[in-house]
Amino acid sequence: MFYSIRGTLTHAEPGFAVIECAGVGFKCFTTLNTQRALPKAGE
Repeated sequence: MFYSIRGTLTHAEPGFAVIECAGVGFKCFTTLNTQRALPKAGE
């Protein structure tokens, strides 16, 4: 399990987001509250 990932949000759907970090895409499961707070993809 990861505590923190810093990178670029590449994709988001209800329930998860994909964050690219150093060429690797991490699928991170999220709550709907967290999902609402995410930036737009590419940021």
